[in-house]
Amino acid sequence: MFGIEFDLRQKVLLAVFSDRFTTDDLAVLDDVSEVLVEAEGPVSGIFDYSSIEGVDVTMRHMASRGRRAQLCPGLRRAIVAPQPEMFQLAQVFATNQDAVGSEPPKVVTTMAEAVKWLGLERLQSRPVEIGWLREQLRFVR
Repeated sequence: MFGIEFDLRQKVLLAVFSDRFTTDDLAVLDDVSEVLVEAEGPVSGIFDYSSIEGVDVTMRHMASRGRRAQLCPGLRRAIVAPQPEMFQLAQVFATNQDAVGSEPPKVVTTMAEAVKWLGLERLQSRPVEIGWLREQLRFVR
């Protein structure tokens, strides 16, 4: 499960994951990211896994996912993964992004590191209703 926030001024998507991290989360993230980018244009991203309680995604799945083209080429992303298992999954994703010519996300262990690496001021994100974004997806496709 996860929530989406958006900092309109700095054009930053913030996805905050909780509970168990699953492949279903990734599918929903793809959908809502597509709608947000359609509405707001290219965005940077922070994917925060600090609050997850477990992982139900395989290394193979993350490697495969990493071989897909970046949604917003040239814009930076950071993955916050303080847990060793999630950090390793994020590194596999980043390595595969690099292998296909996408700028790999920076994998860090704290939100402060992510914000600093992206060169952002303090985030002023607002929650975005995922259900509303998924509803909008019907009109984008």
